[in-house]
Amino acid sequence: MRSNKGFTLIELIVVIVVLGILAVTAAPKFIGVQDEANGAVADGIVGSITSAMSMTHGKALVSSSTAADDDVSDSNLGTIEMVFGYPEASSLGIGKIIDLPQGWTPGNASAATSTYTLKKDDCTITYTEAADASSTATVAKVCS
Repeated sequence: MRSNKGFTLIELIVVIVVLGILAVTAAPKFIGVQDEANGAVADGIVGSITSAMSMTHGKALVSSSTAADDDVSDSNLGTIEMVFGYPEASSLGIGKIIDLPQGWTPGNASAATSTYTLKKDDCTITYTEAADASSTATVAKVCS
């Protein structure tokens, strides 16, 4: 007797069709999860910036560095540029304090609007420095 080993053409076609159906149904779910993950990372960055902003503000208050153009010293980071007791919206202020996850890039700091932006895909995080001694710095996230 001869023993056949292998699959018939019909069996192979059925397997390919089933894999195709699984791919069509699973791909949108995977893409949705990836978008949610990017949003969660953005939320983490916002929390990191807010925390760094609060800690350096506390350090500025302790060292009386709350002038319009001041700085505070850190043993690990060196000099951090400050504006009204909050980190400056630049690579020498808030950009020096935070560590960015892979794929996030700092945009150009704009002195005209006193903002520092971070971007990845369709997400933008904007840090705006304090406008005067009675206001606070703000962080905003926009993901589409």
